[in-house]
Amino acid sequence: MGDIIFREGRGIESVVIQVLSNHHYTHIGLIVSTHPIIILHATPDDNPTKTNQVILSSLDKFLFHAKQIAIKRFDFSTQTREKMPLKHNYGLESLF
Repeated sequence: MGDIIFREGRGIESVVIQVLSNHHYTHIGLIVSTHPIIILHATPDDNPTKTNQVILSSLDKFLFHAKQIAIKRFDFSTQTREKMPLKHNYGLESLF
């Protein structure tokens, strides 16, 4: 948990983001569960019934919109982790 997942999207919004950011990745999510893998991310249209929201998606649903992905894991030392001000799961455990 805590890994960052990047996605290059397929839609017109992704093209606009690529042009404006000068980068091919257009979307980012946070892995909040590993069994099953659940991604927390903001989206304009991944859920057609609710636009412009923050949602939880399975890995399969998150990847459905992807041309390519990358995953980044931060390897913080124990000392660095102890200094982090946020050490809770925001109540997400009740969502799985």
